[in-house]
Amino acid sequence: MSARLLKGGTQLSIAFAPFKIPSRNEAGRAEEATAYDETEFAEAHPGNVQEAQQQAQAVIEAAQAEADRLVAHAQTRVAEIEQQAYQKGLAEARAKFDEEVAAAATDLRDQLTRSLTELEPLYAQIASRAERDLVKLALEIARKVVHREVTTDPDIVLTLARVALERLHPRAVATVLLHPEDYEYVTARRQSLSGNNAIEIVADTAVGRGGCVIQSEHGDIDARIEQQFASIERGFFE
Repeated sequence: MSARLLKGGTQLSIAFAPFKIPSRNEAGRAEEATAYDETEFAEAHPGNVQEAQQQAQAVIEAAQAEADRLVAHAQTRVAEIEQQAYQKGLAEARAKFDEEVAAAATDLRDQLTRSLTELEPLYAQIASRAERDLVKLALEIARKVVHREVTTDPDIVLTLARVALERLHPRAVATVLLHPEDYEYVTARRQSLSGNNAIEIVADTAVGRGGCVIQSEHGDIDARIEQQFASIERGFFE
């Protein structure tokens, strides 16, 4: 095959050799020739080939070491980032938790303060009621004890009558009202009561056991047991 080229007014003619695909045998002979050339070069220059191989191995090892270092550094950095993120998240979570706890504690404290304020009147009322109940209970116990004593010790009514008469004028005329069961005992001991007073002893069911009522022109003295307890109770609650 040929081609014509015009250059500077002169026509040139160029011939191309035809392209031929080598056969399998021809390709094999070419590879053998190339391998032979490399072997021949290695035999002719053994030092250069070994040095090149060592340099190539060194480059490969250096590249592998650098790759390992980069991977290790990347892994370490990833671990550091993960730890930093964990610590940051933990700190933020702890701060949020502390904030929520503080807010809840404030609300609870405010609620407790309001509750205590609302309970103050009720507490005072309960305390007052409890005090009254305790006083009433104590008086009731004392009343029962005294009633038991006056039924077993008749000298109690005699003593009360004597003390009440001593509050009168020495020359006053008096009437002593007693419970019927105390009447006979006191009458039998009349002399221990009279002193300088002119007295009359009268049985009266309106007077409880152990007590007495003294009547005179100067006024009455109520020495009944129930009246004494009523006076004590009024002193507590009025």
